[in-house]
Amino acid sequence: MDQRKQLIDAFNSLCLELAGADLSDSEYPIQMVNRLISLASVMRASDVHLQPSSVGLELRLRIDGVLHCCGFIPSSSAHRVMARLKVMADLVHYRHDLPQEGRIIFADRNQELRISVLPTLHGEKIVLRFLSGPGHFRSIDELGYPPDVAKKLRDLLQETMGAIVVTGPAGSGKSSCLYACLRDLASGANGIQRSIASLEDPIEVAVDGVAQTEVNPSVGLDLASGLRYLLRQDPEIIMMGEIRDRETADAVLQAALTGHLLLTTFHAGSASEAISRLLEMDLEPYLIRSSLRAVLSQRLVRRLCSCARPCNDPAEACGLPVEEFFVPTGCEKCAGTGFSGRLALVEFLTLDSSEVARAILAKSDSRTLEGKAVEAGMTTRLQRGIEAVRGGLTCPSEIRRAFGLLSDERFLPAERPLSPDFTPAVADDNDEFEQEPATDSVGADSAGEDAATVDGNGSGLESEAALSGELSFAAEASGETVVTDDSSR
Repeated sequence: MDQRKQLIDAFNSLCLELAGADLSDSEYPIQMVNRLISLASVMRASDVHLQPSSVGLELRLRIDGVLHCCGFIPSSSAHRVMARLKVMADLVHYRHDLPQEGRIIFADRNQELRISVLPTLHGEKIVLRFLSGPGHFRSIDELGYPPDVAKKLRDLLQETMGAIVVTGPAGSGKSSCLYACLRDLASGANGIQRSIASLEDPIEVAVDGVAQTEVNPSVGLDLASGLRYLLRQDPEIIMMGEIRDRETADAVLQAALTGHLLLTTFHAGSASEAISRLLEMDLEPYLIRSSLRAVLSQRLVRRLCSCARPCNDPAEACGLPVEEFFVPTGCEKCAGTGFSGRLALVEFLTLDSSEVARAILAKSDSRTLEGKAVEAGMTTRLQRGIEAVRGGLTCPSEIRRAFGLLSDERFLPAERPLSPDFTPAVADDNDEFEQEPATDSVGADSAGEDAATVDGNGSGLESEAALSGELSFAAEASGETVVTDDSSR
């Protein structure tokens, strides 16, 4: 059974059960919302989309980074379901003309969702993002990073000053990485207690031992000004929200020079592009060189299910320099998708190389910076992806989805072979790493951008029998699977 049919059948079962339950007008939306969230959790979705149309609400779930359509909630019930979600998040339920954001917390199952409401042509669109409870942001060792990357990251966290930047697209696990670093630092594993603070937008999860502050621009507390206040609190380690402008970037780098260890995120295509973007913000090259310790860049790709079949067809290689690899087929275990969980492809650019330092001071472009970093020993994400394909962990179409059209030129900087102990990182769904089906879904990238959990050997999606036994779903289902990549077999 393919995943589209499984989702639609589950949604139909819920609709039929609720239709026959003779529920009152007030009980129906409560039951629908609760079971809708349960379905999404069981299917290990990172996001739930309720897209308005002329006939009702289209329900779509993002699973392993790809959107799938489940069906429709008819117009007669749609407004009650939307109102229920807004009430649960303590939003203004009678306003339909303004964007709203909030949170929904299920204390009994340690589950939290972030809700975003936005007016559209046919009504309000709601997107729910699953966030993890405190126990699901893993330590660095549990993130599944290659051993060399994990060791370098742990070593850098023992420094007393400098900036570590985590970069990647939305939903690539950036938040999961930062929260894992905070947990390791707050645990005082090396026997030393340090003053740790964070300035976040928003706070995604509480971390014991960290003084967390949420920015509030309406009262003048943005990231740049908040950092100035925070520096008077005697912090040793500061975790900052995403760098979005020159003012914030300058404040972060200046703080990193004054005896503080800074952890932050930044949207860039690669580690070298992150440095190039900082240079393009007209930041002084010497400031970047002196304050920046490392840039960690990662991207998530779907992990092949055990049902994958071997292939040596060059047409299926998508331009990758591989001769033998595996491609997805689909089975009941993976609900016909051919994938189960996700991998993080990681590159770690450290600034301890004199050649990299000189390239920064010369304001070199990202291509030159990457070449110097590779010469100094860095393995690029693309090369890790190629090794993951050769190892049967993912397929060429996933690498193409993650990196776009590939040419021979893209392989030149990373032709250096990987170390024998290379193991691709196993990551999850959101802007954060992905969770077990029985627990909350994160998000990251907390999709983490960016909350989600790692599913290295998980069985993936529940079978149809398990779903129908655990959940039942409402109203007519229609629609097609919405695939965001070209990873079809």
